Amino acid sequence: MMKNMHISNDNETTDVSAIPPPEKKRKGRGKTTGLSSQKKRKKNDNGKLKVIIPPDRTVAVGPGAKDFITELSVKVLHNARHGVKNWKGVPDLAKNRIVAYTLRNTTTGKEPNFQKLWEITHMKPNGQWVTSASAEVNDKVKDVIAEKIQDIDEGTDVDPIINAAFVQIMGEKSKYILGKGSGINSASRISRNEIQEQLRAQQKEAEEERYKRESVDIKLMEVKNQLEEERKNREVMEFRLVHDQKLLKESMMVLVSHLKNPKNDLPASIFNIFTTSTTSNETSSACLMNNNWEDLHVKKNQESRMQKVLDNLKDVLNFEKQNLEMAIYDCDKFNTLCNEKDVELKDALTEKRNLEMRLPKLSSQGSKKTTPKELIDANNQVFDKIHEELKARCMLRTAEETKKRLLSEKSSLEEKIVEIEKKKSSEICFLNISCFTPSSKS
Repeated sequence: MMKNMHISNDNETTDVSAIPPPEKKRKGRGKTTGLSSQKKRKKNDNGKLKVIIPPDRTVAVGPGAKDFITELSVKVLHNARHGVKNWKGVPDLAKNRIVAYTLRNTTTGKEPNFQKLWEITHMKPNGQWVTSASAEVNDKVKDVIAEKIQDIDEGTDVDPIINAAFVQIMGEKSKYILGKGSGINSASRISRNEIQEQLRAQQKEAEEERYKRESVDIKLMEVKNQLEEERKNREVMEFRLVHDQKLLKESMMVLVSHLKNPKNDLPASIFNIFTTSTTSNETSSACLMNNNWEDLHVKKNQESRMQKVLDNLKDVLNFEKQNLEMAIYDCDKFNTLCNEKDVELKDALTEKRNLEMRLPKLSSQGSKKTTPKELIDANNQVFDKIHEELKARCMLRTAEETKKRLLSEKSSLEEKIVEIEKKKSSEICFLNISCFTPSSKS
């Protein structure tokens, strides 16, 4: 019994040891992304792969054949899915992208417009439409295009107009245009964000301009106070000069009267000397007084001219302040307009979502009916709002141009103020020198 048990145990152990362990699953490198071919492209000067395709064969040969095959597989992977049995299994978005690239203008590299792409992807080889709804959409797009192209000059690019008409008919969701897949995004949100950024930048410039205007006002007040002080000093100096000349004249008259008195025992020669000296002093003092009065008159004229220039500069600065206030008002107006457009756009998007929820979901493309009127009206409203945003951007551009002009005029005014301050300081120095010299001579 023990022996059989042992054998059975041995058999069990041998059976257990004979079971192979589970193999670990080997991890592959995954799908190729073309990184090696991109590196080789960067190394080349022209940015292309070195591939040799003989004229008598349609395959790549040589050392670059492997890279060429990898590049082709990556392109196919990006544009059409693998694992489909026929062309019908490829999604419509990939088909449209491949067809648009194939039908592009080889000279300019330009892809066909939305209407042309719609005709290519929704028309059979015999010239018949796939569905009646596709033909009806094409007719509506043609009618809108005919209305918009009436007032356009010859030679202009009509592709943007055709694309806008297609968007107007087909409509757009919050992220992409209907009938074009998710590859073409709507530009309304982007343009609104750009307008908001421009408004913020303009508000910042307006604040800086306000600070500069305040500094200019402070400088003007300083110049005005300095002129007032100089005027007071000049009046004091004039009063002192007239008073000194008056005292000098009175003292000379007293001296002459004293010399003319017969009680004084001075000889006639000394009296003549004194009289001649007094007359010469009187003439010299009169000449000095005349010169000083002429200098003061000239200085007054110069000061009046400078005051006129300063008044003109003040008027110009007030005009620039008014223009700046108008620009700030326009900036605030644009900001409120942008906010209103945001609210209206949100309301329109909610209305579109409600309309889309009402529409039945169709399983195939052949069972599509005509576009509902409500959806078309909503799309027209969105198109009108985009048009209004473009007008707002034009108005914003004009406001920026006026602001640049105001800045240039303000810089010229500041330069003129600096020149006037320099002239005023030189005139003040010259006036001080001319007013102090006569008193020293007397």
